[in-house]
Amino acid sequence: MLRAMRASAKHWVMGILFGLLILSFAVWGIGDIFTGGGAGTSVGEVGGEEIPAYEFRQLYQRELATVTQRLGGRVDPAFIAQLGLGPQVANRIGERMMFDIAARDMKLAIPDQVVADYVRAQPTFSPLGRFSQTQYEQILRAQGMNPAYYEARVRADLRRSQLLESILAPEVAPKVLTDALVKFSSEQRTADMVEILSKDAPVAEPTEKELEEFLKKYEKRFMTPELRSFTAIVIDPKDLVKTIEVPEEQLKAEYEAQKASLATPEKRSLAQLFFKTEAEAKAAYGELKGGKEWDE
Repeated sequence: MLRAMRASAKHWVMGILFGLLILSFAVWGIGDIFTGGGAGTSVGEVGGEEIPAYEFRQLYQRELATVTQRLGGRVDPAFIAQLGLGPQVANRIGERMMFDIAARDMKLAIPDQVVADYVRAQPTFSPLGRFSQTQYEQILRAQGMNPAYYEARVRADLRRSQLLESILAPEVAPKVLTDALVKFSSEQRTADMVEILSKDAPVAEPTEKELEEFLKKYEKRFMTPELRSFTAIVIDPKDLVKTIEVPEEQLKAEYEAQKASLATPEKRSLAQLFFKTEAEAKAAYGELKGGKEWDE
C-alpha cells in the first residue's frame, strides 16, 4: 500500500488532496471568519471534523504578532487583509487536520518517550546545555500555551511527519532482501537423467563373492558404533559431614579466633518526651512515677 501511495504522491494524488482542501475552504466561505458569520465554535470542517474557532484565533494571533514584529510596529488591518493572513491560517489548519485524520485512520501512534525526547532536545528550553523545566514553562506561557497543549501539538506534528515520510521517502529495499532476490532470480539448476527400464536391464542374483565385496566396501553402514561404560563415585559434602567429628578443643580455639565476627554489639533503646517548660516535664515525671503508662 505504501508503495502505491509513494508512486501516486509524486504525480497527481497530492495535487488532488490539496485541491480538495482549497475547494473545501471555498465552500465554507472563509470570509465568514472576518465578517462575523463564524461566531460559533468552529470556522469550518475537514473530513466531517470541525476546525475549532479557538484554535484558529490562537494561530491567527501568533501569525499577526509575527508579521507586526517583522514590520516594526502597528500594521494597518487593510494591509493584513490584503496579505490574506486569515485564509492562510485557515488553510494551514485544514491541511494539518487532513493529515491528522489520515494518520489516525492508519492507526499511527507516537510514544510518550519520543515526545519527551523531542521536547528536551530543543535548544530553546536548554539555556545552559541542560533542559530547564522552568524555562520550558515560561516560554510556553509567553506564547499563550501550557505544556499539555504544546506536547499534544508536538505529538501531532511527529505523527504527520511519520505519515509524510512513509509516502514521499524514496524506496530503499534492505540489502538482505535485494541479495536474496538477486540470488533467487539468477539461480540455475542442472540435472542429468538416465531412464532405465527393468525389462531392458534385468537384475541378476548377486554371488557370494559379490556380497562379500559389497559388505567390505560399505561395512561401516552395517556396524554399530562402539560404546564404553564407566563407573563414577559421587561425593556429596552433606554425606561427608556426618562422618567428621571435630574435637572440643579445636571448636573452642576456632571460636576464640572468630569471636569478634560472631558477636552482635549490644544495643539500647531510648525514648524521649519533649516539653516546653520544666514544670510540664516535672508534672509528667510525677505521673510516670504514679503508674501512668509511657504512651499515655
